[in-house]
Amino acid sequence: MSELPDIVVPVRDGVANQQLRYALRSWAAHLPHRRVWIVGYRPPWAVNVRHIRTQQTGTKYQNTTAAMRAACEHPDVSSTFLYCNDDFFVMRPQTEPFPVFHRGPVRDVEAYYATRGNGQYIRGLRETRDLLVSLGHEDPVSYELHVPLPVAKDGMLHALDVGRHLDVCTSGPRTGSSPGSAGH
Repeated sequence: MSELPDIVVPVRDGVANQQLRYALRSWAAHLPHRRVWIVGYRPPWAVNVRHIRTQQTGTKYQNTTAAMRAACEHPDVSSTFLYCNDDFFVMRPQTEPFPVFHRGPVRDVEAYYATRGNGQYIRGLRETRDLLVSLGHEDPVSYELHVPLPVAKDGMLHALDVGRHLDVCTSGPRTGSSPGSAGH
């Protein structure tokens, strides 16, 4: 990245979000970036951030997918940005560019979660893995970690379009609270 990336964070409705407060502080102190974009709901106390309003009428999976698409389609968001959640705390100075982390092969992540009994998560993981394999990625890796993720807007929009039909993106899990996509 030649220029500093923006930070994009989806935020659900609700004023009480202390973790976002602390995340914003940690990013300002330790994560090189250009601007912060809150997508979804912006608490009234969140100042010095940009805002992209989105409707939050679906499941949390639909809402975060819509937030990702809105960020990627917004002309003022940097072409590569760091996707963060409101509870990502950066505790020491980071170098630029931010590295891309992954958990290793999806098959290993699937084996790990298969012993945990979370059927909805495994269903989404397998659905995503099957799509990736059908597209020629024989042994896809999982980027589903609780760390900032560098996102290229064009690539993500393509991925969202290709995966648009997946149940995990259209309806989300019927029960449970874990995300269900290896590359989401």
